[in-house]
Amino acid sequence: MALALAVVLPVTTAVLAGGAQAAPSTTGAPYAEPWLTLVTGDRVLSRPDAPAGQELVVKPAPGRESVRFQRSVRGGDVHVVPSDAATLIAAGTVDARLFNVSRLLELGYADADARELPLIVTAADEARAAAAAGGQAVTRLPLIDAAGVRVARDRAGQFWSRLAPKNDVPVLGGGAAGLWLDAPLSATAGGSGAPDLGADSESRLIAGMRAATERREAVVDLAVVERFPATGAGPIDLAVTAGGADGTRFVRSGAAARTPAVTQASHQLTLVATDHNGNPATNWTVTFNDVERENVVTATDPSGTAVVSLPAGNYFMEAQIGTGALSTYIAEPLVVHDRARTIALTATEGRPIGLTVDRADAEPGEVAAIFSRMTVDGRMIGGSTHGVNFDGMLVRPSDSAAPADQFVFYVAARLARPDGQGGFGGSPYLYHVQWLEPDRVPTDLIRHMGDAELGKVQARLSAAAPGKTGRKDYLVHGTLPFTITEYYVPDTPWLSSVGTFTGAPNDNPETMLYSGARMFGVGNQGSERWNTGVFGPSFPASWPWSWTKATRTGNQIDVEIPLFTDHGANREARSNVTGASTKLFRNGSLVGQNAQVATGSFGVPAGQATYRLEAKATRSSGVASLSTSVSVQWTFKSATVTAPQRLPLAVVRFAPNLDDHNRAPGGTVFSVPVSVQRQDGSAGAATKRLTVEASYDGWFWFPVPLLGSGDSRTALVPHPRGVDHVSLRATHLDKAGNRVEQTITRAYQVRR
Repeated sequence: MALALAVVLPVTTAVLAGGAQAAPSTTGAPYAEPWLTLVTGDRVLSRPDAPAGQELVVKPAPGRESVRFQRSVRGGDVHVVPSDAATLIAAGTVDARLFNVSRLLELGYADADARELPLIVTAADEARAAAAAGGQAVTRLPLIDAAGVRVARDRAGQFWSRLAPKNDVPVLGGGAAGLWLDAPLSATAGGSGAPDLGADSESRLIAGMRAATERREAVVDLAVVERFPATGAGPIDLAVTAGGADGTRFVRSGAAARTPAVTQASHQLTLVATDHNGNPATNWTVTFNDVERENVVTATDPSGTAVVSLPAGNYFMEAQIGTGALSTYIAEPLVVHDRARTIALTATEGRPIGLTVDRADAEPGEVAAIFSRMTVDGRMIGGSTHGVNFDGMLVRPSDSAAPADQFVFYVAARLARPDGQGGFGGSPYLYHVQWLEPDRVPTDLIRHMGDAELGKVQARLSAAAPGKTGRKDYLVHGTLPFTITEYYVPDTPWLSSVGTFTGAPNDNPETMLYSGARMFGVGNQGSERWNTGVFGPSFPASWPWSWTKATRTGNQIDVEIPLFTDHGANREARSNVTGASTKLFRNGSLVGQNAQVATGSFGVPAGQATYRLEAKATRSSGVASLSTSVSVQWTFKSATVTAPQRLPLAVVRFAPNLDDHNRAPGGTVFSVPVSVQRQDGSAGAATKRLTVEASYDGWFWFPVPLLGSGDSRTALVPHPRGVDHVSLRATHLDKAGNRVEQTITRAYQVRR
């Protein structure tokens, strides 16, 4: 008996929140962005709340630079599917959950966790399954002709290369019949979301099969139960009884067309796909998404023709046809299905897409094509395709158009000067460009963006420690400090980031700065500073991601507050730390504590009380020679609430005019702009008192005069000769009694 299977578990799927962008560092642990290595060896960084075209950063595995990555959201989960896996998933040969980035991150499979990915490989028999796994089998499953496998992330590319389809034929190699995620039994409670792993087995299926094998049960009872998810096409599920009721997926041979159970009449739909050589396509998929109800149908067939009984209705159609390094993408904003019909999907009708700029030596390092469709009930459907360049990416102009304001086609890219070594080190410029077409996919698919049409910004990246490398927007890097000229399409929201590293940039920055979405006008927009002190706590206004917060819901207080943000407006940051603690007190009694950076979830008694939240983190001079210690104490009142409520917390920000090495002039009185930044959406009151103190040694503190009033002041800090560094301490009290006290050790350096 050879079954293609996957474990179907009754576990709760959590939506990937922006917090996954920056998981909190624990004591002594380096900060690492949650890059995720897929089973294909490709690495992805998902940013679900980002503007169109900026939701995904991809790094194909070596030798896979021509692979495209399709991003979609299904049931709230972000899926990222490499182009050479899409047909296998649609055919039911490969488990779609292997590309559910949200779920994999929730289960603790981010690269920083260094956990092996548990898989199940099936074949004609158990011995062939073990061979297909490359001799890495850890669990033999003879009753289902399968082997349990654990694959380390640094070997995933090698593993996939053995199984990947050859010559566009959607069949696994190496003798494998199916590849599935060995889903964990359960996830542990708490913030990590990591599964509770057994020594040998994570899966109910494996556990059940092992029990059956040990009892020498020769028969596995298969009771067929059809189940179609409301939010996406689903395969047929079978209930497996083998020492307990466990789920497994059965895949029919031939076409894999999944039709949701609906009441409206259906009509036959014949799909004929032709590849780039004019032959029947073997590597293709098509998806029909009902724009009036949550019905999704996906089809493929290696013969090039699939016949589907499709319920009558109005659909958004997306298709992909791959031939070698070429991929044609087809999107029809409106397909009215009211009769039997045939749709031809012809790869040769695809046309090159792209963006060009004035600088002749500019090349793309990140590109995206986005097909965004709004449904009648206000849902956003459609997907996006990402890659490192436009080579081999073709799009067919659409035959249909959507009603006004219901469809947009985007082409987006970042371009810079290549360094000849596969990257963009030392590029003096960076373009952030995109163009869009409403209602339909146009016939002209390559557009030019002249410098005169763009906003121009001089980005100055400062050094916070000697010998550091900085990287702007995951693309251009150089030795800090450096300045780069950036060009932006105007009136478009753009995200920005800067990572710092010791040596060559990689995917584990020592510090990471993020800005919220910004829009620029045409022409010279001046300059902006990055990685410039004072590094301290921040509450960025209207922050697009959910990870920066201090909230109360019912009788639970949740906090995650950045402590090492540079002085830029509307930014937040993460940093490697050597030590950290977070404590919450209620009416003077300790509620809870942990060793995280200003992060925690605390259950509290009902009713109103006075709370004190204390957070402290230290970092080594090897990460940054400034803000080596940051401590903050917030005092506030809070009561039980019926809806989530942002707590009335504030921080004091310092934004002095430091040089590119974060130094201030010596032998003078230095002006330091000071501002109060409240958590956006909280009920903080007006300022009652604001004081600032300074220290040259971290022991003796003295008050400094403040000019101005309200939330914006200027501190006058004396810099006597011989002073190396200045530490800053501030206290803010509002008229409602909410208070913050913060201390930043070695806030900035003083030039001698």
